[in-house]
Amino acid sequence: MNSHMIGYIISCLPDNDLRGQRLSFHNRQIGEWAAHTDIPLVVLAMGYQPHEYHNYLGGRLRYISLDQPVPPAEARNICLEDFYSSGYPWAALMDNDATLYHSPTHNSGYDFIAEMTAQIESYDEIGLFYPINPMQTPFRDRWNDSGYFTNHVFERGLAAKGTLVFVRNFPQVGRKPIYQDPAFTFMEDNAFALDVLASGQAVFQNWNMVLKELVPAGPLSFFGDTAGRGPLALAARQQMVAKFADDGLRLNRSGYPNTREMVTQCWPRKVPSMVVVPF
Repeated sequence: MNSHMIGYIISCLPDNDLRGQRLSFHNRQIGEWAAHTDIPLVVLAMGYQPHEYHNYLGGRLRYISLDQPVPPAEARNICLEDFYSSGYPWAALMDNDATLYHSPTHNSGYDFIAEMTAQIESYDEIGLFYPINPMQTPFRDRWNDSGYFTNHVFERGLAAKGTLVFVRNFPQVGRKPIYQDPAFTFMEDNAFALDVLASGQAVFQNWNMVLKELVPAGPLSFFGDTAGRGPLALAARQQMVAKFADDGLRLNRSGYPNTREMVTQCWPRKVPSMVVVPF
């Protein structure tokens, strides 16, 4: 079993007739991570019934159970507290539908985990990173450069999508633990990435993995259709700017954060904007 990385999944099943479908996608998620990686998995199971626990992985899978759901940031903090007290240097923090595209045409895919943990000391400059979100970031043209298939490429980026982020064990390397701000009820993981940057740690997008969300936007999603998220996102961006104003975060004319000054103030001086690790 992998001793360098652990996976945490927050799972709250909807209290409606879509519950069984969400659970089916979640069990598929567990199966993929178990089949393609060797990391242990911890599920924060909120409001589960006894028959809804996955019991096929033995000691590879552990549950933290809550009778009642808590908001996403609070749920993630329960996982972070467990992680920071563990012996694992890195954690993958996931929603209960997060997987990776995994095929010969999708770069490292799940193989990234083994490639990274085989030389874990090579990633000490990184505080938090996240995979490509194919809904926002075109990647095929970049992959015409063969270097993307022989190196792990990390490029400075702050648009972390909370479906899946990777974070290091800050206390293990003598740094303060960083938790999610429970004041954020939407885009809380984006705010978490900014908290990591504000603490002087580098935040990157990784170019070797592509996020695959098993549950599409729509009736099965907790947030409904993508179009309905706009007002929530705007309020969250304004909330982020208010919190990180002293660190240099501003809103541009389109209502999106301008991170230039925050990067100037907070980015660790010895860490480049692109980190390339051969594997």
